[in-house]
Order: sequence, then C-alpha cells, then structure tokens
Amino acid sequence: MKFRKYSSEDFDLAKSFIDRCNSNDFSINQLKKQATGIFAFSDQNEVMALAMQWRNELHNKTIVIEICVLPDKRREGIGTKVFKKLNEEFPVRDNDFAFDIKCESKNIEARAFAESLGFEKYLNCYNNVFSIDEVTIVNNNREIVRLSDFYKEEQNKERVKVFHCSMYDRDHEPYLPLNKDKEVRYDYYSDGNLDYGVVILKDREIIGCSFAYLNFEDELEEEVSDVTCLHGYANNEDKTEEALLVQELYSYQTKLLKEQGRQNIYIEFDSIERTSDLMLDWLPYTKKPLLRFQKRI
Repeated sequence: MKFRKYSSEDFDLAKSFIDRCNSNDFSINQLKKQATGIFAFSDQNEVMALAMQWRNELHNKTIVIEICVLPDKRREGIGTKVFKKLNEEFPVRDNDFAFDIKCESKNIEARAFAESLGFEKYLNCYNNVFSIDEVTIVNNNREIVRLSDFYKEEQNKERVKVFHCSMYDRDHEPYLPLNKDKEVRYDYYSDGNLDYGVVILKDREIIGCSFAYLNFEDELEEEVSDVTCLHGYANNEDKTEEALLVQELYSYQTKLLKEQGRQNIYIEFDSIERTSDLMLDWLPYTKKPLLRFQKRI
C-alpha cells in the first residue's frame, strides 16, 4: 500500500472516490479548504482510502478525523494504517486536546472502527425538523421581549452576545475547548432574525435568550421547506427551572412563527448541554442522534 498527500489538484479524484463509496458524511469542503488529507493506493495504483483531519477555529484544539475506505476493502486494517499515517504527516500540536470522530447512530461499522482506535463516545447530537403544530406550548408569565425591541438600546446587543456565548461555552468547554480569541469566538456568533429572536428578563437582567434563523432548510440535506431554526439558552441554579426557561422561550417563538404561517422548526442540542435530558423529554424527537467519539491526546 502506498500513501500520498492530498493536493489541490486532487479534488476531482477525491470527490469521485467519495461518490463511489457513497459517503455522504465526508466533509469534502473541509478537505478543499484545509488540504490536510492523504490517499492510500493499492499496488495497482487504485485509490483504496481517503483520510483527512481538520479543525474549526472555534474549537481549534480538537482535531476532527474522517476516513473513507472502499466498501470491499474494509475490515482489512487499511483504516487503522491510514489513521496512523495521517498523524505522521500532520502531527498534533503541543496544546491539542483530542481527536474527534463523528458518525450516524445506524452506522455500526463506523462506531466499531472508532472504538477499535481507542475512541470513546462522549456526545449525542440531537437534531430534528418537526411541524410547528407538534410543539407542546409552555405558557409563562415572565417578561419576554423580542430582540427587535430589546436592541433599541444599543448596549443590549453586546449583553445578549455575552450571555449567549457564555452559556454555550459553559457546557462545551470541558469536552470541546474553545478558542480564547474573542474575535474568533464572536465570528461564529449570529443572532438571526430579530423579529423572532427573544430574551427573558428578570429585574432587567437577561436570564435566557433564543435566536431564530429563517429559511434554515438551505442548511439541511432533508427535502423540506420553510424551516426556522431555534437556538436558545437560559441560566438558573436549578436545572429543571433552566430547562423550563428554554421551553418558554421556544414556545413564545413558536407562537410568533405560527401567527405568520410558518410551518416547520429545527432544533439541535448536544447531550453535554446541561438541560439536554429534560429538553429531549419535551421535544417531539424521532430522529436518531449523530454520535461523536473522542480520543484524548
């Protein structure tokens, strides 16, 4: 078996190989962008495997590993050899935290492969699209304000940004360390459509906020239209109360969207988030979660 580093001239070769393997989950655009990949060739110069590692700037100490092997060449140790060669060609940095592999729940073969390399499952990513009529509305008597109104005071934009980012960081930092560069951190921040984004206030302090992203179907592979993504956090010492706050935010947004004839909602959250079990009990999830495996460095 021979190895060769990926180069920009290899993009068509890489894409045709991924298509041949019917691997829809391989992040081909990351390969094109970061060029941190290798091919494995047979003695007859046939591509047998393609692997890459990549990282995003937000979680820049986590190295995502993706490996694709020809279906009829699997379980022959090729994937393990490619993983080893990948790490030789692109060695870890001194402050790197972990390797990361993702796969669908139904992909038993990929799960077994990750575990054979010493990876352990640490996260379920729950994501689903459901009809707006399926949401169980949680009523409230708290002060909920649309962002379009809340932002009339200019300083509130920064307050919302700090709150939302701090809640995300609280839950993810232990498992996916964050880039400490504030400019990079905020580059991943977007507060969406202000007419449907909301905050919950208590004595003028933000205790919860949720954003709304219209036309989210453009980000999904599913054949669905008119999807609004909701993404919110709240903060309370009591976990049950914190989950209730998020449910009230989503319920309020759902009512706003329904008044405008919107049809579908998308919500995503990770099992490492503090209220994930309570949110899973409340939302009408039917889709199997995406799994992520980690190997500490």
